[in-house]
Order: sequence, then structure tokens, then C-alpha cells
Amino acid sequence: MDKKNYYPVMLNLTTKSALIIGLGAVGLRKLKGLVDKTANIYVISKEIKLETKEQVNRLKTQSDTNIMIIEEALDLNKHYEYLENSDIIFICTDNILLNQEIETYAKSNKIWHLRCDDAKHSDFINPITIQKQELLLAISTSGASPIYCQYLKSEIEKVLETLDIDKLKLLDLARKKIKSQNDYETKAKLLEKLVHMSKEELEDIIGEEIL
Repeated sequence: MDKKNYYPVMLNLTTKSALIIGLGAVGLRKLKGLVDKTANIYVISKEIKLETKEQVNRLKTQSDTNIMIIEEALDLNKHYEYLENSDIIFICTDNILLNQEIETYAKSNKIWHLRCDDAKHSDFINPITIQKQELLLAISTSGASPIYCQYLKSEIEKVLETLDIDKLKLLDLARKKIKSQNDYETKAKLLEKLVHMSKEELEDIIGEEIL
């Protein structure tokens, strides 16, 4: 995949099923990122460390996501139902030949997949993210330098510490109030002004009729 051709998008996976193959450090990171964002997470891994199992068990008790662990070496025939029922696949093993085999299967069955060892043969990549309440930022260098992404993340987090993120909740309520009560032209003008308003001004909009 040409790095220039990435299309940024946020996916709603709340009714979807994800399959993670390989539960080492990378696979565990993907699992943590998918919890509470998908309906089902299937994990197939030949070996799982005791510490990893304990972390997964904690995630199971804290999440509404159905997490199923199969501690076996992947067999495309034996584990066919998990592959067939998955909407997205994360290939996280250190076995290049196995990864190629899974990639071939995913492509032939038109299942979106990420090869964590080879981004150019993946349908997508995972950007680094920053989330504070409703604010979600994604950072990517299109695979050029993950270390620089980490640096950018730390710099952006410093900026976010200076901002009043709580204002987002008021902006959301004020936006909904404006959209429900005004004609298109009036709405457009008011919505442009919202971001520059103080919390007090936003509270006034939320609590009053808008003419």
C-alpha cells in the first residue's frame, strides 16, 4: 500500500466482531484498544503468558465486550468459524509464513486485516490516539516514524492540559439546542460562534429559548 493513499476514518465497530491472532505484547495492545468498541473479540494464540491471561481476565470483568480466548495454534480449517464470523482481523504473530497465510485468506474472503509485521500488505493501520472525554485525536506518519508519533503525542498532550476540555459537553448541548430551534442560516451563524463563547455564554444558550 502506498503511504500517500491512506484515508483517515473512524470506524463504528460496536456491532462487529474482531479476530486477533497472536497474543503477545502487540496482540494484547490491540485487544485493549478494541475492548468496549466491538461486540465480540476472538483471540487465537498458540501460547499466552500467565501475566497476559490475568490482564485479559480483568478486561473481561470490566467490559461488556464478549472476549473469547482460544489457546491453540491457528488452523484455518479447525478455526474456520472464527475467521468466517469476523469483520476485521489483526494478525499479530511473529511467524511470517503464518501471517502470509492469514493475509491470503483475509484477502480472498474480503475481510479487512492488519498485518502488524507488514503495514504495506494491510488494509489499514492503527494511528496513535489521544482521548480526553469526547475529544479523540489520531496521529500518524503513515508508518514513516512511529517514534515521531510518540513525540507528537506528548507535545499535543501538553497543549491539551492548557485547554478546558469540559467545555466540550457544553458545546455539544448548545449545538443540539441551536440545531433544534433555528432555520439553516441562523443555525450556521450561531454554530460558528459557539467555539469562541465562554462557558457562561454556552450555559445561557442551553438554558434559554433561542430566537
